[in-house]
Amino acid sequence: MRLFVVFLLLFSSAWSQALPYEYRLFLDFLKTRDVELAERIIKDYPDAVFLDDLKVLTARELEKRGQTDRAVGLLKEVNPKRLRDDLRSTYRELWLSLNLDVKEAFLKNPVIFADFAGRLTLSPEEAQRTARELFDRRLYKAVVSLYEKNPHPQVCALYGASLHHLKSPDALKTLLGCERDTVRDEYLLRIYLSSGDYTRAQELVDQSPRLGVLGGRMLLHRGEYEKAIDFLSKAPDSYDKHFNLGLINFILGKYENAVKHFKQSLEYASDPYQTSQSNFWLSKSYSSLSVYELASEHLLRSSNGEGFYSLMSRVHLREPIVHRGISRVMGSDFPKTANIIKAIYEEGLPYYARLEAFKRIKDITPSDVKTIAKSSLTLF
Repeated sequence: MRLFVVFLLLFSSAWSQALPYEYRLFLDFLKTRDVELAERIIKDYPDAVFLDDLKVLTARELEKRGQTDRAVGLLKEVNPKRLRDDLRSTYRELWLSLNLDVKEAFLKNPVIFADFAGRLTLSPEEAQRTARELFDRRLYKAVVSLYEKNPHPQVCALYGASLHHLKSPDALKTLLGCERDTVRDEYLLRIYLSSGDYTRAQELVDQSPRLGVLGGRMLLHRGEYEKAIDFLSKAPDSYDKHFNLGLINFILGKYENAVKHFKQSLEYASDPYQTSQSNFWLSKSYSSLSVYELASEHLLRSSNGEGFYSLMSRVHLREPIVHRGISRVMGSDFPKTANIIKAIYEEGLPYYARLEAFKRIKDITPSDVKTIAKSSLTLF
């Protein structure tokens, strides 16, 4: 019994030592709100995953104490894109309460300051970059406001596409008036196909054959298979063209044509996921043709790739489900770090445990993966 108690004490001591020192200091700051301690951490640990969050928390403490110059200095060092979600509003409130330049903040992160999109004068380059970021985050009203204040030609297509998402009847007219670019053409095609105007859609694809894949996909999802084949056939050879043609032929029961296109898609596959996907559907096609030897061969090939179809193939083959991509990234020559990740997690910092895991991804070994998988940690 005495030996067991000694073992527990030793284990507990070793576990506590696994917690990196910067996290011990960070936990002390969260308890004490000691700004001198925070500034020491910021100076000594510039690569800490929590650094930007700590700067915002420290700036808030400094503002409360009337030390606005120090608060401003820290806040301007923050990269808002690295902030924890719940601290982005704190960052915004501090920036505004300290009367800092809103345009500077908007250019750093337009998403946090999206309501200012229609109030700021921007250069064409600034408008295009921030509109793209707002559009990608589906902040379509902010894109509209930005363009109406800054009607630069470079933003016109994003403006028209945003109107489309907002179901405005002016979207088509607006897009037709924009300079030709990828966004304009793709959204014109979406509008034409959604309204059933196949003639104008075909004309657009004739002018820009790469749009054939987008049009083919849309028609495939709507069950208009013959029209989808027409559009896809106009596209230049690519993985997406032949894979989607393979799917359509499989759905139509034309398994020999499906085999032909899935094989062609393999010629253009650019990563293990695409390779697994094509081999999986080749296996299904050969199985439908009762060519079981080739079906088994392609199922095995699919299992050797990555992603969903690789996993499904291993299920069919009744293999153990192990993410093989992990073992390629994580070699056995690196030090073990699972105890560090778990120590951070167990201290009530699961968000930072996840960030730390990504930061140390090249140091994680297969044994680390097994340790994390067997624990109750939810990191990925």
